[in-house]
Amino acid sequence: MLKKMLTVMMVCAACPAYAYSLNVSTEAAQIYVIGHDIQFGKNGTDFDLRNDGGQDTLFPTWRLKVDMQVSEKSKVDIQYQPIQLETSVLLSSATVADNETFPANTPLNILYSFPILRFGYSYFLESIDSGWSVGAAAQIRNARIDLSSGDGSKIRSNRDIGFVPLFRVGYQSKWNDYWFLGHVDTIYAPVKYLNGGKSDVTGTFTDASLSLGKKISDPYKMYFTIRYIGGGAEGTSSDDSGPGDGFSSNWIHLAQLSLALSRTF
Repeated sequence: MLKKMLTVMMVCAACPAYAYSLNVSTEAAQIYVIGHDIQFGKNGTDFDLRNDGGQDTLFPTWRLKVDMQVSEKSKVDIQYQPIQLETSVLLSSATVADNETFPANTPLNILYSFPILRFGYSYFLESIDSGWSVGAAAQIRNARIDLSSGDGSKIRSNRDIGFVPLFRVGYQSKWNDYWFLGHVDTIYAPVKYLNGGKSDVTGTFTDASLSLGKKISDPYKMYFTIRYIGGGAEGTSSDDSGPGDGFSSNWIHLAQLSLALSRTF
């Protein structure tokens, strides 16, 4: 028995020691709308929200991310970012959405909400600190677009909740106290074949970032990040109850600048 115990202890002593760790990072950011077009109903107006809908300013946002190393070369993470763009404009021309007409020279209130809630897994091909990584993620789609007249007498709302699977690829390198990180979560596919729906809808989504970070004092690091968030969907819903014909189109492209602080536990 003693011989067996000594053998087990020797084997365990030879096993690699994994440095399990938990990292929490917070980003403070500003969003710039590169382009954003929507259409409700096949006969609806192709509405340019950036140029005609007041989305030509910067919008504040933030992101919280928690990741945990679970093996020598893999991590899991969860991240959340609210994206909410609220504007009010005086319409220069009549706008039609789901058979409702918002006349020219009248005020229109616009709400675009698309919070990001994502769970992900990354496998590092070389080491946990450098080189390429691949993986997958699952995002909850919780989109809402509201158009309402200034007096509240007219409103059209488009809402959608669903599941978005994502492919993930990343790269990171380290030299002295500096880190470089590149990361992409993306998908392009007919949505109905991925989420089990019956609607003839095609969608795409991409969240890509480049970051430069520096250790400011153990265990803290600071990162400057440039990020692109974009995509959308277009098609006709088979379970839409009106008042329109079920067709909707929403394509958005965002640029984001952020400053992040991270701490490793």
